[in-house]
Amino acid sequence: MLSINHIEIEIPKNRIAIMDLEKETQLSKPMLSVYSMIYGLKTIPVLEQGDLQSFITIPLKKLLDYCHDKTKIKYLIFVHTTAILHPFGYSLLTILKEKYKLNSAILFEMTMQKCASYFKALEILTVLLKNNPDYYAIVITGEVAFTPLLRVVPGSSIVGDAATASLLSCDGFDNQMLSISNHLMSGYAKGIYLSDSEIKTFDSKFIQSMLEIICDALNKAKITLDKINLILPHNVNLPTWRKIAIALNFSIEKIYLDNIPKYGHTFCSDHIINLHSALLENRLKKGDYYLMTGCGMGFYLAAAVFIY
Repeated sequence: MLSINHIEIEIPKNRIAIMDLEKETQLSKPMLSVYSMIYGLKTIPVLEQGDLQSFITIPLKKLLDYCHDKTKIKYLIFVHTTAILHPFGYSLLTILKEKYKLNSAILFEMTMQKCASYFKALEILTVLLKNNPDYYAIVITGEVAFTPLLRVVPGSSIVGDAATASLLSCDGFDNQMLSISNHLMSGYAKGIYLSDSEIKTFDSKFIQSMLEIICDALNKAKITLDKINLILPHNVNLPTWRKIAIALNFSIEKIYLDNIPKYGHTFCSDHIINLHSALLENRLKKGDYYLMTGCGMGFYLAAAVFIY
């Protein structure tokens, strides 16, 4: 059974108030007030110095310090939302592999599912590690919103910078994944370039589609929603999760929303950051069930059930 053995996160200490992001977002003050007052976003972390490589190296190095036997690391995976992060021919993973002497690691990146790509990596690793219980995989997330186009999810959220690293295997005892579901809502491949009418159509289907992916993951895990102690969402905005909570008839107090005002949306890193925060705050105890769920532009929906 696939499990998340250890996680590390890196969030820039530099925080910028949403109302001070006119230049970074190219949004007007009145529009920024909508994101702040209605969507519940207050600040986002913004990387001031350094590049993407040095940024994602921070949680990776901490994770490798935890992992005592690097020869067991079979896969090094980088999941990200932005399709192109490097110049052509530049292999970030190859540089990291050589730097940390991960000689046994097979490298690949994933981006097709956008901000839900972490879930697809989990699904793939259930196959890759199933017959290799002695091996580990590392999944890295991390991006810097270097243009206003990346800093804003129109009508939804504002994006902060963050990076994470996860160590996974099939022989762990905590954070065992009981099920996973990934689904493509076809017809919305243009993402942020959808027309107003297409966005309206998507919005009319989104809540029901999220309910369906959550229920599918629960059915695969053979448990009911009332057994879930905590939902770890993608940090899109507060109103969306209030609507989902009502539709699920699920207590909003059991959906971890504390990081939305502090960090905004952080591409593929939301779920690991939320898990890290929930564990630090003792929101989960041994034997608790929790559910990660989220959405990626395109639109990709995902949900996974874990037992801590």
